[in-house]
Amino acid sequence: MSLKNHFPLIEKKQSVFGLDIGRHEVKFVQLKSTRHGEKLVGLGSIPLSGETVIEGIIAEPEALADTIIEGLAHPARGHINSRVAIIGLPQAHLFSRIINIPAVRHDKLKDAVLWEAQQYIPMPISDLYTDHEIVKTTKDETGVIRELEIVLVAAPRAIVDSYIKLCQFSHIQPRAMEVSLNANIRALHPRVEERTATLMIDAGSVTTDMAIITDYIQVTTTVNIGGDSFTDSIVKRLKITTDQAEEIKLKFGVTQSDLQSKILEAVSPHITRLSNEIAKLIKYYEERSKSTTPIKVSQVMITGGGSRMPGLAHIISQKTQLPVDISSPWDKQKTSGGQDLPKNLGPIYTTAYGLAMRGWN
Repeated sequence: MSLKNHFPLIEKKQSVFGLDIGRHEVKFVQLKSTRHGEKLVGLGSIPLSGETVIEGIIAEPEALADTIIEGLAHPARGHINSRVAIIGLPQAHLFSRIINIPAVRHDKLKDAVLWEAQQYIPMPISDLYTDHEIVKTTKDETGVIRELEIVLVAAPRAIVDSYIKLCQFSHIQPRAMEVSLNANIRALHPRVEERTATLMIDAGSVTTDMAIITDYIQVTTTVNIGGDSFTDSIVKRLKITTDQAEEIKLKFGVTQSDLQSKILEAVSPHITRLSNEIAKLIKYYEERSKSTTPIKVSQVMITGGGSRMPGLAHIISQKTQLPVDISSPWDKQKTSGGQDLPKNLGPIYTTAYGLAMRGWN
């Protein structure tokens, strides 16, 4: 994001860590770049109360800062010796889309992008931080650039400013802030063959973020279904506590068990809605791509805490008729120092891992 007043004007090479602030947890990862790949320096997580983050805004940054300082001092693995962070911003509360505008002079580009942004974003531009990047140019028969394809990202100032306050209270220097989906792409490094696309699903606790990716993010959407939705439905159907439902969800999910029929009955409405949203996103993208070069979605990558529910990936594969990979940064990157980490922890740390990678790449 364009926040020059808050970041140093001269960038220095220094260790960084990735900081991912979710609804129920803060995750952090520090990496070191080596000749053989990434080396895990340290990682950890801190539980949050339900009122810490409200609609993407950190409600009590000073109290959260104390918690983060304590967590960074006592990580679950290794150590966090940096206080320079790449920070993830919540996709569900951002505005991100591809826009096309006529080619303009460089000094007029920002104004042209902001004018176009007003057509799509249901908030005053003055209430947003915006950033953009040219990802494609279209030339006429004489080789003159006539049209620009631009990735536009806008974040509410209230959200970003609350993160800056958190950094001030916790004595963290924010090197950059980034959309969480971008960090996931960096961490998972999807390999896509020419003229195909990947659907990436980040299944969080409250929402599920989705993006279709070629060499950059093409379209995104957020569905108000997450791991908590499944847990709450299991609580109601089985008449058990939230902790018991969470344990059953992660142990059995929708796979074969004595409880399978009851669990399926409880979570099927959420799975159906999620599947419908996936189908709509794929159809929208593939229809839109017909006007240029037809591109088909060829695979699905699912990550995040919600991806750990056994059987969910299989059902999504059945619904989409596409291969689905439960994706973890430990599997996609050559990471030394993380081999003995429990496999099911990987998807939880995908965003924080990708943010940490930005510090070196």
